[in-house]
Amino acid sequence: MRNCFVTSLYGDLDTTKIPISITNGITLGTSESDFLAKAGDAKSEKTEKEDSNLTLYTFYSDDEKLDYTEIGIDNDLKLVRSIKVVHNQPEAPEEEAKKTSAEDSSSVSDSQEPSETPAP
Repeated sequence: MRNCFVTSLYGDLDTTKIPISITNGITLGTSESDFLAKAGDAKSEKTEKEDSNLTLYTFYSDDEKLDYTEIGIDNDLKLVRSIKVVHNQPEAPEEEAKKTSAEDSSSVSDSQEPSETPAP
């Protein structure tokens, strides 16, 4: 693939045939202890998924929680079993300008009377 922008990527130990590597060299199959050491004190949310026997660590890039990296640890194998990266592409500048322009034109109240200009 060329000239593309990836907004979402997911890989797991069962189906992914290409290597996925994220920050600090964390890959599928990294041991839990290595993952925790490499993650350091990065702020994350930890969730236990009992139905899939995974512990998920979610790292958000900001307070909006739209962009994130999620690491799934297999609780039996103690390995990184899944990696999910989501990045929502920001609006293109021309689309943002159109949106702002449309909002500005719709903000004029319908109750305003057109001003009359006296005839010369």
